[in-house]
Amino acid sequence: MSYLNKIFKALATLALLTLTPQVMAQTTARQDQAQIECLAQNVYFEARGEPLKGQIAVSNVVMNRITYGFAKTPCEVIRQRNQFSWVHHHSKIADRDLYERGKQVARTVYYSQVGDITHGALYYHALYVNPHWKYTRVAAIGHHIFYKIA
Repeated sequence: MSYLNKIFKALATLALLTLTPQVMAQTTARQDQAQIECLAQNVYFEARGEPLKGQIAVSNVVMNRITYGFAKTPCEVIRQRNQFSWVHHHSKIADRDLYERGKQVARTVYYSQVGDITHGALYYHALYVNPHWKYTRVAAIGHHIFYKIA
């Protein structure tokens, strides 16, 4: 390799190393946004009629499942088979204002700007459902009851 080629290769490597943090930051921001969108959709379809606390709690469950190893990302948790019925019904967002509110909630929970108000809950159901689970009930928030593994 000629001396000039070595210099060119060194400069190219240096330029790549200089750009890498910027590229990584952009990639991470896009990945975060995709995860926030998944969480926002889940808030919308699972808890759009709930008070703020209920919407936070629904998002907490998704994040708790990541902590407990159900999946690595909110999108993976939400898309797991038979976890959230709206995912498989190809539901459409009809109220943009409620969706944007859910997006704010999702962002807040995703970036840990609010704590876990469910005390580690991994499951929840609506008040009108009685699934006879053998989990420990930890909270009733809004129109949902939240549970964790004993």
